[in-house]
Amino acid sequence: MECQFASRRPCIELAEDSGGVLPPNLTHEALAKLISSTRETVSKTRGEFADNGLVEFGYRRLSVLDWPRLRQLAGDQETDNAP
Repeated sequence: MECQFASRRPCIELAEDSGGVLPPNLTHEALAKLISSTRETVSKTRGEFADNGLVEFGYRRLSVLDWPRLRQLAGDQETDNAP
């Protein structure tokens, strides 16, 4: 799975700081700016992440389900079950 979004450490840090859930007020556009990407890429990638069981969506919520795989995609050396 090719994913520019996954390669951005700030997203992982933000989710870790929030107990595995991205803040509800974080829009696709704000997330794109955080990782130097586009809103369209963020939207496409988050759908791919959900399809692959990496994240789960709820009302104004994105929760990380598979920390080891997400970190692997991001090139992160940590593979524990954080946060």
